[in-house]
Amino acid sequence: MNISRDADGHLLEHGDTVIVLRIPEWLQRGLPDEDRLAMNDQVGRELVVAGFDGHGHVELEFLAENGNHTIYIDGGSLRRILSAKARG
Repeated sequence: MNISRDADGHLLEHGDTVIVLRIPEWLQRGLPDEDRLAMNDQVGRELVVAGFDGHGHVELEFLAENGNHTIYIDGGSLRRILSAKARG
């Protein structure tokens, strides 16, 4: 199990709802403009934690005009707004 915390220090879990606060520059480096735009369009939006990678990055999935996307982002770029446990 990987441990990742959001910008407020809350432990993130699979199924939590988060708001994307920012997309780090390192994540965008070398990507086509359309992919960078799709990622940056997620800032301020609610997404559900789909999982974690081996480094503790949070897996988020979203649909954009140019297709489905999966990103792995550090928890500090997110804010949990609803825990999976609270959703039931």
